[in-house]
Amino acid sequence: MPLFVFMGSWARKQKIQFLYLAISLFFLTFLIKPNTGHYLRNFYADLNTKLPKISFYTLNEEKVNFTNEVTIIDLWSTSCAVCFRKFPEFEKLKQEFEGNDKIQFYSANVPLKNDTREKTLATIKRLNYDYETLFAEKFEMIRDSLGINGFPHLLIIKNDTIRYLGDMETDKKIVLTNTRNVIQNLLE
Repeated sequence: MPLFVFMGSWARKQKIQFLYLAISLFFLTFLIKPNTGHYLRNFYADLNTKLPKISFYTLNEEKVNFTNEVTIIDLWSTSCAVCFRKFPEFEKLKQEFEGNDKIQFYSANVPLKNDTREKTLATIKRLNYDYETLFAEKFEMIRDSLGINGFPHLLIIKNDTIRYLGDMETDKKIVLTNTRNVIQNLLE
């Protein structure tokens, strides 16, 4: 007999259904709400579409060709505070997959209206993270090609196909669209 059925019949006998209901709702909300919210925000994140012609450049302004089997790109802008809070999480994720030749991690700055290359370079230098930073050509190119209007966004490419485009989430309580799980599944 399931625990909830047993507890429900016990609560009826004790005439404390309201207490039982409150405890059950709290329990379900604590476990299900984080997963549901993240899942709904990333409902269309698992894509399987051909990578459109978008260009990313290195600090030396050389165009990047993604040659690894799996490429992870953290898209961000200098005016995005959430992006900066996600950088340490992205760094940890990169370190977890260190040594795997099938995967490459990049951070890609997408310039918005008031962004300058100098401002972005100063930010990158100040943060001093271990992953390579790329530059998107224009915000409009990213918006029109990928349908992104805000940042941060995580783009996962496998063999010239977009496999994931959504939020980065590595919290172990999030099980439905956990970034770590998405990457591991693509590497299998």
